[in-house]
Amino acid sequence: MHYSTVREVLAAVVRGFRGSARSRKNYVVGISGIDCSGKSTLAKRISQVLTQHGIRCVSISGDDFLLEQKLRNSNPDQAVGYYYESFDYERLFLDVLAPARRHLCFRRRIPESDLLNDSVNEVVLRVHGPCVVLVEGVFLFKRSLPEVFDYKVWIDLSFDDGLARALRRPRDILHYGSEEKIRDRYVRRLYRGQRLHLELDRPAEQCQALVRADSRGLDVPESWSLPLSSGLWPSHRLIPRMGYVWS
Repeated sequence: MHYSTVREVLAAVVRGFRGSARSRKNYVVGISGIDCSGKSTLAKRISQVLTQHGIRCVSISGDDFLLEQKLRNSNPDQAVGYYYESFDYERLFLDVLAPARRHLCFRRRIPESDLLNDSVNEVVLRVHGPCVVLVEGVFLFKRSLPEVFDYKVWIDLSFDDGLARALRRPRDILHYGSEEKIRDRYVRRLYRGQRLHLELDRPAEQCQALVRADSRGLDVPESWSLPLSSGLWPSHRLIPRMGYVWS
């Protein structure tokens, strides 16, 4: 199994974006892995670097597309309930990601989690392409979902290391309140559902890039040495000035 570095993933995304920009299309990237693997960390860092180098980028959390709590908690089998009845991926894929492939510019209302207040709010997503659309989430690579990604990244983390990270992660400590409750939630529901995902969908086999993580997290460089003269970074001429066209 070949593992890519975060720097190699970034370079691949830039190369893919350059081709899409020439064709006046957005470049849609999916990042997935088990809970606590570092999906949002990787997406945030890639977004920061692309933006710093003049590439438009929008980030979407697929895990914010939650179904109603009553439905999420209705299945007595925690693993099955988490895998099948937690996320409104139909809305994410059909109402957001499919238009991102078809339309250069569009806007949509999407959910955004407020972890501090344990609530979900609606915000307006504005895509002004050509740009990179970064999406991260736990079940993005279900085989039953439409194929919308130009590039897929799987973060490989063991369940033991993931749990170790969850027990230290501030947002889990704040949300669950104790080590016992964190362990119970991850072992009984989240990781059992994700084992089902690995068995049914084999997500890593679908990806162009595999990134290794461990209990310390991802090896994400603080600085990037890819020079502008390397040819990886697109010239600003690839990003035309244009007004919004709402679909």
